[in-house]
Amino acid sequence: MILKNKNIVYLILFVGFLCNALDAFSIFGIPFPWVSTAIFIFLFINLFIDKKFEINSLTSQYFFWTIYCVFITLIFLFFQYETLITNSVANPILYVSLRLLNFFSFFSIIYSVNKILNKENSNKIIELIAYTSIIISILSLISYFSYVMNFPDLARNRMGTGIGFQSIVKACTVLRNYGTFREPSFLAVWVAPTIPLYFYKAREKKYWYVLSLLPTICLVLTRSLTGVLSFIIAVFLVFTLSSYKLSKLNLQLLIPIFVLIGCLVFSNLIAYKFPPLDEDQCPPYTPDYCSCEYYDDDQDRAKNSTNIATSIFSRLSAVINSGITSFDSLNIVKENIYENNISILGSGLGISNIKFSDNYALNKTQASLQYSIRNGAIIERYEDSIVSFNNLYLNILFSTGIFGIAWLILLLIKTLKNLPVNRSQYNQYLNMGIFVIILMYLFQGEELSVWFATFIGLFLSEKKNV
Repeated sequence: MILKNKNIVYLILFVGFLCNALDAFSIFGIPFPWVSTAIFIFLFINLFIDKKFEINSLTSQYFFWTIYCVFITLIFLFFQYETLITNSVANPILYVSLRLLNFFSFFSIIYSVNKILNKENSNKIIELIAYTSIIISILSLISYFSYVMNFPDLARNRMGTGIGFQSIVKACTVLRNYGTFREPSFLAVWVAPTIPLYFYKAREKKYWYVLSLLPTICLVLTRSLTGVLSFIIAVFLVFTLSSYKLSKLNLQLLIPIFVLIGCLVFSNLIAYKFPPLDEDQCPPYTPDYCSCEYYDDDQDRAKNSTNIATSIFSRLSAVINSGITSFDSLNIVKENIYENNISILGSGLGISNIKFSDNYALNKTQASLQYSIRNGAIIERYEDSIVSFNNLYLNILFSTGIFGIAWLILLLIKTLKNLPVNRSQYNQYLNMGIFVIILMYLFQGEELSVWFATFIGLFLSEKKNV
């Protein structure tokens, strides 16, 4: 079937965006993000049939990079299947297949958006993103206030990253905004890039300034250092580039930061901390569960501060004093590089995670696990889980090798080298979203995202139209 009606195409995109954000939910046992992946691939197939592929376009270069990564993965999966099935706690076929499908959906979105907007204004896609963000922001705030106001949370029915349903209630810890996701950081990665588009829309209708409060409050309540800091840096970066290109200060571009600061102040009023356990419920070796005055160190105290600004920004001291090694996951990655080196072709998508997990399984006692989870400073590997690199570029490096990461960097340079910061307000706010994503991928999120693909598609289409 070839989709001829543009409204149907837009509806499919909207449903795909929405399903992608329902990370903590499943239907008939199938997680909604998997449904989203299938939707985008379906859309690509229909649009691809309708027109011959453009071999010389930048879009096609993303296609060939995708094919390379998929091919490398299939080769390694074929030759290493027996080893993987023996040593891995996960089903390697299922795990790797899902990553391949997610990977191919990345290109599917780029191609679909680029083709849809080939001769059209990008406003429609911007609206779809904004409306999806509004819905998810409202659901996220409902989820957050369900704990503050003591009414039922959204019915989460997808297993969390630690195998089993994700627990949000944790004694003596501050409430972080999980929203419709299994982790607060996942929500931050998803919602942060959408915020600049509200300010683009606000140039047409001022009520979008008010609507921008919804995703911004959601971001702040995640207490994600990476999310908030990436957003601030991205805004300043675009402001600086715009001022340099135009030889004048465009202070309007700084409005998102002032809104963020206002949301920080407001969010302190609604910050919530879970009460301690009763003494008869307190696990051994964990006195902090029964006394909220116990902290391992200043970082632990900062993380559990009801002052959200303190909780977020005081953790910067660890990064300033210790550099990126303050991120425990990166320390483990560094050890992995020393012991196994990095190959030219990598290990394959998903396969690299399985190997990474098998090499660094941490066998702790139950008491030790409880304590390490509470102090927040140790990254634990649960018995039946797979370790994440928490960094897109490291994931691509280990999965597709030096060749794969070099190819991706080249594509990004080609995409962003001629940023049209002097052409329109639209481009400037779009650039903010792209920079937010690129920065957040350094410390959070290891898979290519829906928004990254959508923004690249928008950007390529806009350049073509201009």
